[in-house]
Amino acid sequence: MTDQDRRNSFCTEVDRNFSVIAPAGVGKTTALVERIAYLANQNPEKLTHLYVLSYTNEAAASLKRRVQKRIGGNSNYQLDCLKQGFFGTIHSLCLKVIRVLDPTPYVLLTDEEGLKRAFMESLTASDPDLARFNHLFRFWELRELITGTHNRFLSSKANDPSSDSLDLTAIEGLLRYEWHKAPQRSQAAIKKTLDEVASWLKAYQQTTEWMSYVGLPTCHSSYKNFKPLFDDAFRPLLIRLEADAVACCRILSERYFQFRKTRGYLTYDDYSVWANRCLQTQKAKEYYGTQPVNILLDEAQDTDPLQFEFLKTFCSLHPESQFSMVGDPQQSIYDERADVKSYLAYHKQLTSSKECEALTFSCTHRCPPAIVNTLNKRFPKIFDGAHNVPYVSLETDVSDPGTFQSIAMDPDVDAEHATQQEAQCIENLLLGPLKGHALSDVCLLVPRKAWLYELKQALEGLGRKVQLHSTQETGRYNSLFCACLTLIHGIHTPEDTFELMGFLHTVLHCSDCDLAYEARQPDKVPNETRKKIDNVKALVQNCADLSLCEGLERIIDTLKKLCPPSDHDAYFIDKVFSEAFEAQQQGQSWANLELRLRSYLDQPVDSAVTVDPNALQGFTYHKAKGLEWETVILPYFYRPYRGAHKSYPYVHCTHCILNSSFVDTASPLVDVKGDEKRNLQRLLYVALTRAKMNCFWVNDAHVKCGKNGTSKWNESLSFGSLWDEGRPEQNEGTI
Repeated sequence: MTDQDRRNSFCTEVDRNFSVIAPAGVGKTTALVERIAYLANQNPEKLTHLYVLSYTNEAAASLKRRVQKRIGGNSNYQLDCLKQGFFGTIHSLCLKVIRVLDPTPYVLLTDEEGLKRAFMESLTASDPDLARFNHLFRFWELRELITGTHNRFLSSKANDPSSDSLDLTAIEGLLRYEWHKAPQRSQAAIKKTLDEVASWLKAYQQTTEWMSYVGLPTCHSSYKNFKPLFDDAFRPLLIRLEADAVACCRILSERYFQFRKTRGYLTYDDYSVWANRCLQTQKAKEYYGTQPVNILLDEAQDTDPLQFEFLKTFCSLHPESQFSMVGDPQQSIYDERADVKSYLAYHKQLTSSKECEALTFSCTHRCPPAIVNTLNKRFPKIFDGAHNVPYVSLETDVSDPGTFQSIAMDPDVDAEHATQQEAQCIENLLLGPLKGHALSDVCLLVPRKAWLYELKQALEGLGRKVQLHSTQETGRYNSLFCACLTLIHGIHTPEDTFELMGFLHTVLHCSDCDLAYEARQPDKVPNETRKKIDNVKALVQNCADLSLCEGLERIIDTLKKLCPPSDHDAYFIDKVFSEAFEAQQQGQSWANLELRLRSYLDQPVDSAVTVDPNALQGFTYHKAKGLEWETVILPYFYRPYRGAHKSYPYVHCTHCILNSSFVDTASPLVDVKGDEKRNLQRLLYVALTRAKMNCFWVNDAHVKCGKNGTSKWNESLSFGSLWDEGRPEQNEGTI
C-alpha cells in the first residue's frame, strides 16, 4: 500500500479500528478530520456517541472547529449530531464520567505539600499494613517512600516482602579495593567512598533490623575501574530493596489516594484512576453500557498507562464500541506523565490481537527534502530501536528543496559572551539569507525558558524585537485574582489577619511601619491607614452575609478600582464567577469556594496570544510541539542541557510498575541518565521538524558553557553530543 492508500483506509473505513503511527508533519489532524467527516456522511447518528480526545483543550477545540467547517455546508442535522459528541482531553472526559457516577464535589488538588504532610503524620512504621516492611525503613525513610508514591502503583496488589536475609558478601569484598593504586586524582574520592561503606556496614551489623535507620552509602568517585565495582556490589541489595519498595509504595499509594478522596480532593492522575473504578460499577453499565462509543485518540504517545486503562474500561462497557488512535513515539516528550514504552506495548497488543489494524503515515507535507534527508540519515542511528523507538523513514511532497545549514560562530568567543555572539549570528542571518522574510514566521527554538530570556535580551540590544510564547500568566501572578482570594479567605476565617495584612500592604499600599503602628494603637483617632483597615473589615463582614455570587460581585467591583489592570483579568473574573456559581448551586461555603479557586494559582491562562508581525517568535522546544514556521533557528545547539534531577530511591522514577495487560514488568532499577538521554533525542527530533522551509542551527560546540566556563562535554548531556552520536557524513551546509 502507498502512503495515500493507507490514508484513504483510515479516512473512509470507519467501521474498522486503527492504530496509526504518524510522524511529524504528515497531516494526522487532517486525517482525523476527514475520518469524522466521512462518518458524518455515512451515519451521522454515530456522532452523538463520538469521543475525540487530544492532549490539550486547545487542540481538541481546533479539531472540532475544523470538523464543523468541513461538514458545515452539508447538513444541519450532521452539525446537530456533532454537537452531542465530545471533544476534549482525557482528563475532562474522566471528570465528566466522575460527575455522572459520583456526585461528590471534588476539588482539583494542584499543590499537594500540605495534604501530603498531613497524610505522613497519619502514618507510622508500626502501622499494621506497613509493619511487614520495617526492614525497608532502615534504608529508605517512610517520608522518602511517601514522596515516591504514584497512582501507577494502584493497578496491582502489593506483594509480600522477601523474608530472606540480605547477602552483603559483595559489599564486604568491596572494602578490599586497593584505593592507593588508583590515579592520584581519584584516590581521595575512592577512599571517602570506602570509609562511608565501612561505616555503613558497621552501623547495619551492630543494630537490630527494625530499630535504626542506616540509609544507603553514596559513591563519590566516577573512576572507571572503581565505579562499576561499587555498582555491582550494591546491585543485588538495591534490586531486593527496590522490589520491597514497590510493594510498599503500592500500599502507600492506595492509602494516600483514599486519604485525598475522603477529603474531597482529586489530582489530575486521580481523575483517570477514580473514573476507571466508577466505570466498573453497575450504575456505569446502566448509564454508559446501552450504546457503543466511538473513541478517536489523538497524540496517543502522550497518553499515560492509567489513561489507557480508563479508555479500555470505557470501551468494554459495550461489545460494539470502537477505538482508534493516532500517535508518534518519536515525538513523545512528556515521560514524567506518559511512558513511550507503555504506548508502544499498547500499540503492539491492540494490533497483534486484531482489535486495531496498524497503519503508518510516512509522507510529510511540512518539511522540505533538505530536512527530511538529514532526518532519515541521522535519526535511525540516534534512535536506538529497542531502547527508544523504531524510526519511521519520512518521504516528502514539498517541491522546494529547502535549507538545512549550521551557523558558524566566532571560534575565539568565551562562555561569558556566548549569548551575545549567538545573537549576532542570528542578526547576520536575518540580514543575509533571510533578508525580506516575514519576522513573524521566523522562530527561535531554545531548550530552556531561562535561555530564551537571555537571547531575547541580547537580540533586543541589536534592535530586534522578540515575542516570547513559552511564558503564560497564572493566577499566582494576577493581582486581581490573588486579592480576591485573600478577601474570600478573610470572609470565612476573619481571625487570620496575616492574609489581610498582605492585602493592605500590596493592594492598598499601606507601609509596614504604619500597619505595625495601627496594630499597637487600635483606639487612636482614625488616619488614612486606619480608614483603609476599617473599609477592608467592613467589606469582608458585609460579604459574609451575602450569597457567594452576590458577595463576589461586590468584591470584584471593589478590586477593579484598586488593582492594576491586566490583559488576563477578564479570564480570571470569569473563572471566579463560574466556580462561585457552581459552588452556590451545590450549597458550598466560602471556604469551599477558596479551595476551588486555589487550583487556578498555578493554572496557565487558556487564551491565545496574538502574533506580533514585526517580531521574531520565541518558543521552548516543548512548547513548539504541534506548531510550524517557515524558518526555524536553533541557538544553544551544543550547550549542555539537563532535565529535572532524579532522586533516590530509584522506585520514584521507574516506568515498569504496572502489572496490567499491556505493560511488562522488568527489573525495577532505572537507567536515569539513559532515560534522560532518550527524552532529549526525541525532543531534538521535535525541534528539527518544525520548519517548513529553512532550518539553521548555531554551531557553538567550541564554547564551554558550564559553571565558570570549565565544564567538560563528556560530563553533561547536550543536544549536540546526541546529534553527533549518529556520526553521519558531514555534508550539511555552513554559513
